[in-house]
Amino acid sequence: QAAKDMFYHSYDSYMTHAFPKDELAPISCKGHDTHNCRGCLLTFYDALDTLAVLGNRTEYQRVVNWLANHGAASFDREVTVSVFET
Repeated sequence: QAAKDMFYHSYDSYMTHAFPKDELAPISCKGHDTHNCRGCLLTFYDALDTLAVLGNRTEYQRVVNWLANHGAASFDREVTVSVFET
């Protein structure tokens, strides 16, 4: 339960303070785009697998629908994106 609570704390904070930027800066609590991706919605995409694992089908489907309608353009660019946690 603690891991689930931590995920939703982070995810809800991202959605409230940073969406549609790539990431949420934890100290300023503001969204920003990464230097190489510049608006790829990295956190939004990255949360999908966790939403699935947690069994949150409603939010998972909402994100998938949003990406299907708005997200394709976010990856129509020639850049190298690292999603490895550093």
